[in-house]
Amino acid sequence: MGDVKVINSIMAHILNLDLRMKKLKEGVMKKLFLVLALMSFVFALPMYANADIIGNVTLKETFQTGGSVSFNSGSSYGNYALDYHASLNNGPYTEAFCVEGQDGPQQIGPLYTLLTIDSGLSAFSLDASTYLAAGWVATLWKMGGATKEAAQIAIWEIIFDWGNLDLSTGTFRSNAASYNATAAAILANLGSPDFISGWALAVNPTVTQGQPIGNTPYQNYLVQYNVSEPMTMILFGLGLIGLAALTRKE
Repeated sequence: MGDVKVINSIMAHILNLDLRMKKLKEGVMKKLFLVLALMSFVFALPMYANADIIGNVTLKETFQTGGSVSFNSGSSYGNYALDYHASLNNGPYTEAFCVEGQDGPQQIGPLYTLLTIDSGLSAFSLDASTYLAAGWVATLWKMGGATKEAAQIAIWEIIFDWGNLDLSTGTFRSNAASYNATAAAILANLGSPDFISGWALAVNPTVTQGQPIGNTPYQNYLVQYNVSEPMTMILFGLGLIGLAALTRKE
């Protein structure tokens, strides 16, 4: 008689455990379905966001390696720097590219606003496609696909003569024979990204969201800055949500 009670007790525990396991599996599947639904919704969104203001920083510049270029159609060529470096908030100098024809701040250290480089730059009265192309060239250089000087010439041509990329005509012209062939090859094979993750646009004077960007007193730059692509951050957050949901105790 005692053995029967023990067996019945064991069977009851097994049935109870089986029911609990079924409920646990059902709960996990519901949560997994929710996470997948959220991810499906996110993937239906554009893969980039509006340009964001990263913040204001002080900026100092140094430069070297001159080249014969002109920023005014029909004017004579002058010797301009082709290799720029920038210090943000008095930090170490890192590689930078000039994207404007004004004077540089050198060691003055005025305030600049850092912006992410994506289609939202149009809200600041900029042609976003030119800065995305310029960011692509900067990334190409960073990956070893061009010299710094050739990349700078290509970037200036993009900024000043977008739509007619010819180094011998237009507003910007280059007579720097040592770099023109490589710059022309870059311009002939431009990429068209939606977002630039390794660079930020530094503009002076400072701006607020949606404010048109001015062109004085100091020139603007592409500066190296670790900017995470919005979609990457969204998916990372969804992953954390899904992990928390799947590991939460019933």
